[in-house]
This record gives sequence, C-alpha cells and structure tokens, in this order.
Amino acid sequence: MGKRQEFIFEAWQKLIDAIKKLSETKEYCEMSIDDITQTASVTKETFYIYFKRKEDIISIIAYDNFNEMLGKVLSNENMDVLEC
Repeated sequence: MGKRQEFIFEAWQKLIDAIKKLSETKEYCEMSIDDITQTASVTKETFYIYFKRKEDIISIIAYDNFNEMLGKVLSNENMDVLEC
C-alpha cells in the first residue's frame, strides 16, 4: 500500500473510530460533524471527502457490527442463535 493509500485509509479509520468513541458518551442525534471531526483530528473537508452526511458513517459502523456478529455465529456451528 502506497503512502497516499495509507493516508486515505488512516483518515477514514479515524472518522470511524471517532464516532464509535463519541457513541460512548453521546446519543447519535447529539453528535455533530464538528464533534466527529474534532475527535478524529481531521478537517470537515476530510469528512466530506468520504461521507455526504453523518448517517453514511453510521451505516458503515452498523454493517461492520453486523458482519462481526455474523462471523461469530458462523464460526460456532453448535451455537443456537436464539439463545444468545
């Protein structure tokens, strides 16, 4: 991965991590783009390179959480999903 690709991934990951961190203390509707970018230490312009609105970043986090949960379920053949 080249330096530009690393920078792109790092900025994107900082935004994802920032909203996850903010969700520990704030409700989604209380978070602003400013809160997210300040927590991520990136500019608003960087945010808008990757996302049109904050709902876009939430959908990515929800998708990641779903995939993580699905992976755990599929890795345990004897697991009864309804008992979780």
